[in-house]
Amino acid sequence: MVRRSARLAALLVLVSAVLGACYLPMRFDTEVAIGRTGLYDMQFDGYVTWVPLYDKIRRNALSDAERRQKEQELVTDLKRDSATQRVEVVKPGILRLAWRKKGDLVETGMVRFLRRNEPLLSLSFDKDTGRIRIEGTQISRDNARKLADMGLISQGELRVRTALPAASHNAQQVLDRAGGEKLYVWRIRDLDSPAPRLTLRLR
Repeated sequence: MVRRSARLAALLVLVSAVLGACYLPMRFDTEVAIGRTGLYDMQFDGYVTWVPLYDKIRRNALSDAERRQKEQELVTDLKRDSATQRVEVVKPGILRLAWRKKGDLVETGMVRFLRRNEPLLSLSFDKDTGRIRIEGTQISRDNARKLADMGLISQGELRVRTALPAASHNAQQVLDRAGGEKLYVWRIRDLDSPAPRLTLRLR
């Protein structure tokens, strides 16, 4: 009985970690432009959900009034970010989000989408090496399976446009563009897809 209780407690801890995994992009289109001096333009357009709310909705654990209140709290939370251009509830627990941020990566050092403590995609500059890194957050296989069992998906495309030389990347496609630029493309098909990685040499 004790062993069973211990196993159950461990399972609940794992599920809680998954359900508290923050915002999850469900369908999206993301583009990042990196200039020769480190200026960046990062855009996201797509649908997101807050995993704990999605789980409660699918289990019918909320009344309609409670659900609408939670959804409004999410809208208010996202609007606190000055980069949020538009956010609205389109289905129970599902939000349409347009987000855009521009700036100087050399000056700021790091930019994170969507939240600083729970980034889905980050841009960073290392002043010691002179390199810029673009990194997506990898979901573990176990968590990906549990999210998929909840009916959650994550599909979309990330494009990074730059003329800076690449030191390494795992893009699925690299296209030549005018002016010496290249377009790095990742197509995310499911939660098990490898997280995007790209390292650029600024100097």
